[in-house]
Amino acid sequence: MRPTVELKQDFELIGSHGDVIDVLKTATLIQFRSFQMMDKPVADFAEQAEGFLECVRLRHEHEGLRHPVFHGREGASAVIVVVSSDDGFVGEINSLLVNLALEQRRSKDDALVVIGERGARHMEDRHEKFIFFPGLTHQVPQGEVDAIRDYVFGEFRRKAGRVIVVHPVFVSLMVQKIVVWEAFPYKPVAPRTAGAWRLDDPIEPSPVRGAEGAAELWFGARLLEAFWTSKLAEYAARIMHLEESSQGLKDKERVLMTEYFRQVHASRDKIIREITASRQASRRRRRI
Repeated sequence: MRPTVELKQDFELIGSHGDVIDVLKTATLIQFRSFQMMDKPVADFAEQAEGFLECVRLRHEHEGLRHPVFHGREGASAVIVVVSSDDGFVGEINSLLVNLALEQRRSKDDALVVIGERGARHMEDRHEKFIFFPGLTHQVPQGEVDAIRDYVFGEFRRKAGRVIVVHPVFVSLMVQKIVVWEAFPYKPVAPRTAGAWRLDDPIEPSPVRGAEGAAELWFGARLLEAFWTSKLAEYAARIMHLEESSQGLKDKERVLMTEYFRQVHASRDKIIREITASRQASRRRRRI
């Protein structure tokens, strides 16, 4: 049986930890709501960029061209991007992201790009080599997106055959999922038209350069959307994890409280019994 003093100390410690977690949960909820109220990435821009890219793709098919943007490079390595977080308290989501990203490798030459310190720690624990980018900040500034886009697309333009992005997706406050997005070689999700673009429109300076320019423009727009939903998913996962931690501490607090008061009552009962027995013994001695 644990000493009563130790039980009381643990009870008070759990209470203080619960207060800290409640503060963190409230702060994260405020960040989540604040982020939701910000201007979202403009979907029309990404769709226009994809329309232009589709026009270039159809033009390449018509002229019998094979560009890596649309066909990849046979036998070439891949660039696998993992979008994790800088901060903890998100449950197992970062571990799942890293595991799923490593499952996408087909060769030891595939390059890993990790966004966020938590994902980097998981990679280091597995003794993996990777390129690191800091986690996305609250507003997901365009400069952060451009830096990652320029590096990843630069590697694809130079030598890679595939680009894969593994990131969380916000579904609801209670549900987040992880998706594997194969950005390149580009393939339309569904049959599309070129939108406002026409196949006989001139592509300057050439269809080949046009393919790279359109692909980079489209990739940046879709990457921004992926980062946006990743940030929402991060906040939601942290809120739910903190809520689970808070409930877990409350359960432990109740168990300790029950054990503490049981021991206090048992101790008091023992003292009362001892006092009663002492008085009875004293009375017997006086009678003798």
